[in-house]
Amino acid sequence: MTSNVSLAVWCKPKQQTATTTIEAHFNYWRIAGDANFRRSDTQSTSDFIEVGILVDDPTQIDSIRVFIPFEVERTAVTDCSTYFTTADIAQGIFNELLRGVGVANSGPRSVELLRGDNSVFARVHSFTKSNSGIVTKELDLEKRDNGTLLTISDHVLNDASALYGHGPSPAYFRLRIEIRDVESNPLIRVISTPDRLLQSSYDQIEYLDFRLNEARTLPDPLELDMRKERGAGVKMRLVAFLTAIPVQSEISISNTASHKMRLLEHDLWNAYMPGGIPEGMVVYHWKRTTSVPSDPTLASEFTGEIGDFTAFVKLRTRRSSVQIWVAYLLVAFVFGVLGNLAANLIQSCIDGRW
Repeated sequence: MTSNVSLAVWCKPKQQTATTTIEAHFNYWRIAGDANFRRSDTQSTSDFIEVGILVDDPTQIDSIRVFIPFEVERTAVTDCSTYFTTADIAQGIFNELLRGVGVANSGPRSVELLRGDNSVFARVHSFTKSNSGIVTKELDLEKRDNGTLLTISDHVLNDASALYGHGPSPAYFRLRIEIRDVESNPLIRVISTPDRLLQSSYDQIEYLDFRLNEARTLPDPLELDMRKERGAGVKMRLVAFLTAIPVQSEISISNTASHKMRLLEHDLWNAYMPGGIPEGMVVYHWKRTTSVPSDPTLASEFTGEIGDFTAFVKLRTRRSSVQIWVAYLLVAFVFGVLGNLAANLIQSCIDGRW
């Protein structure tokens, strides 16, 4: 293992004999890709990554681990549960006809997502917050292996299990992480353009490299812990990766064709992200899934599992602005002055010789 670029997700079961399935959802918001965008809250523009974990039977799980391959502060992690009370948000994330019921005043806090027939699709856990972020007893952050290990605690899973006892339905946990340090972000890289000052506009090349549970790019100690902790019966049946990029960027290369793409509805999703989003963002969606028996009594016989997942995307963005034009004209002016000086020097040498 030469570098830490892979994320990791696994569940620690209450018993090694536990059997259930999970889904992992990841959204990468390339907000900083629009150089002209300014947040409405005047904060500095940054990218975000969201992690959503759907657990079919939370009573089988002791805790959930999520490894992020860069250092994350507690204040950079926020809970997304309150957004699910907006039906359009819930439907957009799950691609299902849903409506959210608000957080209850008593008991374990969650947002129930209901189908059209009022059956429960899932319960979205609402994390307890303090001035410094989500409280430690619900979400632990450990800096290790040049990254951060987030642990959704047994306290949270016990709450989800209590709700599961009222009526079996999956538990969903969704966290948003602000990427404040661009230099330490291994998920996206901008390729330098050495001749950009010689052009009035230029193509900026960048790539998005998303990897999940890829053994060769995970820290060795973390991979060993993951292998020891995760139960053989807790299987990942779906991984979904979505990236939202500015409309002026285009995908030039992708390792696999996207599952779907669409223009993001600005009015709806502008309120979803802190500080808003640029006008005109395009969403690309990749997904890998395995089949699950339709008969719940056969769930214990489910053997399909997703071991790892990768999505590589090369983006091309045409950059042009007043600053670029000024720099270009300045360089052209300097070249012109130097050219005139060189011409005068050569002419004086010729005149002196003759």
